[in-house]
Amino acid sequence: MRASCFLKKIDIPSHVGLRHRAAIGITEESDALTIVVSEQRGEISVAESGNLMVNIKVQKLKKS
Repeated sequence: MRASCFLKKIDIPSHVGLRHRAAIGITEESDALTIVVSEQRGEISVAESGNLMVNIKVQKLKKS
């Protein structure tokens, strides 16, 4: 199985990996809300409408 995405945003920080880029891409063209956990840092990020919010705390996710 394969998946790909084309990102419209070109100002994505260089430290953001493929998982985060895919999350941004899927939310650019759909009404999806994507939650991503960094494998290296364990940080939670949320992508919505092509925007990435980083270092989200678990308590904030529970409230939403």
